[in-house]
Amino acid sequence: MALKQIRWGWVLAGGFAAEVALFLFASIQLLPGGATVLLYIVIPLCLLATGIAGWWVARKAGSAYVLHGVLVGIVALLIYGALTFSQPLPTAYIVANYLKILGGLVGGWYAGRYRARRAPADAAAPN
Repeated sequence: MALKQIRWGWVLAGGFAAEVALFLFASIQLLPGGATVLLYIVIPLCLLATGIAGWWVARKAGSAYVLHGVLVGIVALLIYGALTFSQPLPTAYIVANYLKILGGLVGGWYAGRYRARRAPADAAAPN
C-alpha cells in the first residue's frame, strides 16, 4: 500500500480523539482515592479508546483497515509520549501507552471484518 493511500487526516484525528477521551477520564484522579482507581482502569481505557478510534478511522478509510487502526494507536502513543516526555510515570501508564497500538489494531481488524461481512449484503442490495 502506498503512503498516499493512507488517510493521514483521519489517522491524526482518530489518535487525537482517543487521547481527548482518555484525558477526560484522567479527571478521576481529582477524587479521593482517584489516583489509585486510575491505575487500575488505565489499561482497559487505553485499549477501549484506541480500539473505538481505530475502528472509526478504519471504517472511513475503506481499505488497509488494520494498518489504519495501528497508525491511530501510534499517533495516540506519540501524543501522550510528547506530553509526558520528561515525567516519571507508573509502570501501568507505560504499559497502557504501548497497548494503544494493540487497541488500534483490534479496532481496525474489527472494521475490516465488519466490512467483509457486509460486502455480500451490499452487493445483493438493488441500487
